[in-house]
Amino acid sequence: LLALGALALRLAFFLISMRHAPVISDEAIEFLMAKHIAAGRPHLLVMSQPYRFPLESYVTAPFVRWLPRTEFGARVIPFLFGLLDVVLLLLILRQALRRADGNGRRERWAGWCAALWILFPSAYLLMQQSAYRITGYTALTACSLLAILAALHGRRRRWACVCGLAGGLAFSSSMLALPVT
Repeated sequence: LLALGALALRLAFFLISMRHAPVISDEAIEFLMAKHIAAGRPHLLVMSQPYRFPLESYVTAPFVRWLPRTEFGARVIPFLFGLLDVVLLLLILRQALRRADGNGRRERWAGWCAALWILFPSAYLLMQQSAYRITGYTALTACSLLAILAALHGRRRRWACVCGLAGGLAFSSSMLALPVT
């Protein structure tokens, strides 16, 4: 029930943003770049932001033909990145609680508190995950969280490769990923 409530809250933010918030220039640029990438003209850097790799545009490119040229089309892929963030955070929490030592009852209480903060975060984070957002941050958080989850899964070679790839993609989206990387 809590997960359904969290999903409903994010959907409400998403629907309100589609009705009342026009597409900003950065969102339009990312969508335009996805059209270019789908047409076979790849980009290495985001237009007007020569320090960032257009990861969200590359993820959007396979679907750009079917997405409408509206707020929905510009925001649906980042919205899905936001849902992925929630899933990855819950998996990280589960992995961290497995490794925790001490009193089981206290850990369960802490786990529930942390899960509630993940499912029902601040309004700012909800906006980033489901409505108006700073472009590139959805890919940044998803890749950073994937790198952390892969690092927590152990020292197997495949997890190290996933960790390195996700950390590198996060860093290519923003240098704010440096601590995670």
